[in-house]
Amino acid sequence: MSRTAVVAAVVALAAGAAGGVVLQRATSSDPLPATAAPTTTSIAAGKVWYSAYETRIGPAVVIAEGLEYGGGVVALSYEVAGIGPGSFEAAGLTPAAHAPASPLTWRLSAGGSVYEAQVVAPSNRSVRFAVGDDFSIDDIEEVRIIDYQVLSPVRFLWDVERIDREWHSLGPDLRLRVSDVAVQPSSTLVRIEAEFDVSLVGALSVVGRGRAWQNSSRSMIARPQWTLDHRGGEPPDVMPLEVRGLWWVKVAGGGPVSLEGIEDE
Repeated sequence: MSRTAVVAAVVALAAGAAGGVVLQRATSSDPLPATAAPTTTSIAAGKVWYSAYETRIGPAVVIAEGLEYGGGVVALSYEVAGIGPGSFEAAGLTPAAHAPASPLTWRLSAGGSVYEAQVVAPSNRSVRFAVGDDFSIDDIEEVRIIDYQVLSPVRFLWDVERIDREWHSLGPDLRLRVSDVAVQPSSTLVRIEAEFDVSLVGALSVVGRGRAWQNSSRSMIARPQWTLDHRGGEPPDVMPLEVRGLWWVKVAGGGPVSLEGIEDE
């Protein structure tokens, strides 16, 4: 058995929100919400960060860059630029390399039909709609972002029994287990294995809570694992551990994406 508490700083910003943080604490086998609720703080009307054709998604904006049709597929390419502190590069206010938000679900309306598509990973900068062979770009009525993902730091407080070897779900796309506890003359080594989606979870670390836990080292063999060094006797029957990482959290909202910038180029 194990007990999990999560302290999640979820940057859940609506398309018209200036900024905000949702702090959450829960106890559950899957405590992190699949979709975060947007905040309601408003910004000055008509504010433009990079382009007159941008669409606001929380702490970033999306700008359409290209539109192609072929083989029954419409491909829309776009750029994502962060607008929060530290999001601007020093030279020329160009988009940062790692935006804090990314579009997820898109909807294309054309000729009375509606098509939806999802982006494969937050790092992608294009979305593909399967529309068929009788489609015409001239029939496009609207392209809209339905929801998006925000990069958020999350910290789990994981209390797990020393004899427990079962897999535990600490959050979406993350499972961990104690694989081994090796008692040595001067310390006890606790090995933790993890399974997670590298496109949705990053910067993951596992450490012990308390002075007796001296260090934690990560290695990659069959799967990611951490070795925790416990000093001053054997670890307690219920070991207090902590898991930290960055999650892409789904947020409802978005809005229409202008294609006029593409036409003006």
